Amino acid sequence: MHESGVVPDEPGLFFVGLFFLHAMSSEMIHGVGRDAARIAGLVAERTRKSPEQPSLSVAA
Repeated sequence: MHESGVVPDEPGLFFVGLFFLHAMSSEMIHGVGRDAARIAGLVAERTRKSPEQPSLSVAA
């Protein structure tokens, strides 16, 4: 389950482009931008609040 594109039980999992995500136009190309901007703001807020994580290095 999600609430306007936010999945409360899975921190960091978000959706855009779903049918009636936040408005009737959410699934349309002309409406997904508003939802994407909202989700991007939530991601940025979450990033600011979370402690810095060490980066993972990938062995070649």
